[in-house]
Amino acid sequence: MIKKLVSIAAATAALGYGAANAAAVNCSDGTPDVSGNVTPTSACQYSNSATNDSEAVVNSEMFFGYDDWTFDAKDEADNGFGAVDEGPDTVGLIIEGDSEFGSWELTGLSSLDGLDVMLVFKDGQTALPGVVVAYLVSSLSGEYTSPFYKATGALKDISHISVYLRDSVSEVPLPAAAWLMIAGLGGLGFAGRRKKAA
Repeated sequence: MIKKLVSIAAATAALGYGAANAAAVNCSDGTPDVSGNVTPTSACQYSNSATNDSEAVVNSEMFFGYDDWTFDAKDEADNGFGAVDEGPDTVGLIIEGDSEFGSWELTGLSSLDGLDVMLVFKDGQTALPGVVVAYLVSSLSGEYTSPFYKATGALKDISHISVYLRDSVSEVPLPAAAWLMIAGLGGLGFAGRRKKAA
């Protein structure tokens, strides 16, 4: 029976079912390493499975370990960077440059306090290290170079740049002692129920 289950699991994995490809890979682990292509940032990740970005995709990919990102703005390169094409744009996104080099700015914010801001770069086709690359920004403005490369090592164009936000003021976690106390009380309750049943 165990051999049969192992065979079924292996067959479904070979067909692409079961566990998905690893998502949200650190840029420093990819080839090429594109972690320095957008500055200033505190982290960079890319997806080795996503073919486009959307709120549902970035949350299922768990970029930077979070699944509560909210889409805010998108600027398409094919219309010429500089005017936001989609989204409420509460961050006041301004992209100046072209589909390979330029600058970015978030004019609608006075600071990043209490907020995580992620710039997501999308390529139009298959690219290295992946077609969706995300940067956790650490400032309100900076520079970018396309994080996409062809197999030959030549730079590829950016299709669009999107901004996603999340509240970085998380719930205060219970200290370990509180979890131990809750577990102890649960154990006492269980022991009392067993004693009463006896």
